[in-house]
Parts: sequence; structure tokens; C-alpha cells
Amino acid sequence: MPALNLHPRLVYLADTAACLVLGAILIVAAPALTTLLGWTLPPALLIVLGVILLPWAAFNLMTARVPRLTPAILATHVTGDALWVAGSVALAAIHAGQMGQLGLFLLLGQAVAVAGMLLLKLAFARPFFNPA
Repeated sequence: MPALNLHPRLVYLADTAACLVLGAILIVAAPALTTLLGWTLPPALLIVLGVILLPWAAFNLMTARVPRLTPAILATHVTGDALWVAGSVALAAIHAGQMGQLGLFLLLGQAVAVAGMLLLKLAFARPFFNPA
């Protein structure tokens, strides 16, 4: 079976798209999502999280376009993604008793997705530092 030969920039472009879509959904549909997911915190928190995702999407796009990935850029991605995962897990742990099952599933599911994206960023970092 042939190995996939993906360009290291694809992970940042994928993260850009994911952040834009999720950010827009959180901003536009926060009140409805709060009800649907059994979220006990105010809808304003979802709006703030959506707004946070928009500059993060821009940072991902900028990263996808730089000629070389610097250690500072990679460290920012690692820190940002790790904090997002930790915050999501903390919210789930603290509010699990008040959240609906769907809300808990989606909160932890997106934490797993961000952790996977972080692992992909790390896996693709080496060729990005030394482009061919």
C-alpha cells in the first residue's frame, strides 16, 4: 500500500477551515446550541469561544503560507491547541453533571479532534522546518 505523501501545510489549512466553520457556528447559533446540548453556562461563552477561533484560523492560514516553520510558531500552535484541549476536558469534568449527553459527547469529541490536529502538526513539523 503506497504511503500518503501529504504536504505539511495541509494540516494548517484544514485547521483554518475547521476553526472558521466552528467559530461561525458558535457565534451565530450559540443560544440554540446551548439549549440543544444541555449546556448550563451562558450562550455568551460559546460566542466568545467562536470569536477566539477566528484569529486562530487566521494564524493557521498564516502558518500555512510561511516559507519555514519557526520554533516560536510551532510552540504557539502546541500551546494553543493544548490549552484548548485542556480547557475542553476541564469544562467537561466540571459540568458533566449538568450537561446533556450530546453536549458532553460533542465537547469531548472536539477535544479529541483538536488533540489529533495537534499530533498532526507535530508529525508534519520536521519537513516544514527543512523544506525540500
